[in-house]
Amino acid sequence: AADQVRTIQSEGGEVSMTVHHLQSVGSTQDEARRLLSAEDDWSPDAKHSCLAVSASEQTKGRGTSGRDWIGRRGNAFVTVCVPSSCIVSIPLTLLPLKVGIVV
Repeated sequence: AADQVRTIQSEGGEVSMTVHHLQSVGSTQDEARRLLSAEDDWSPDAKHSCLAVSASEQTKGRGTSGRDWIGRRGNAFVTVCVPSSCIVSIPLTLLPLKVGIVV
């Protein structure tokens, strides 16, 4: 379970993001997958909702080519999930700007 959960919305309210922050987690990506598989736990309208999982410490992360990714406190560990329905209408190069609007 998350230590803190916060939901934020874009100004127009068309997109929301639920942010789960944990003090320590095995992998932010694994936690995001778990939350997505239990959609009702994190989002009332998953079709237009983004999900972010952040942690102060990551103990079992994965890097490229199967390398371990151990994240010690003092760094930021974040996985962001954006439904394809939110990005289909914009060029992929504008995605960071669109995400910035939500955040």
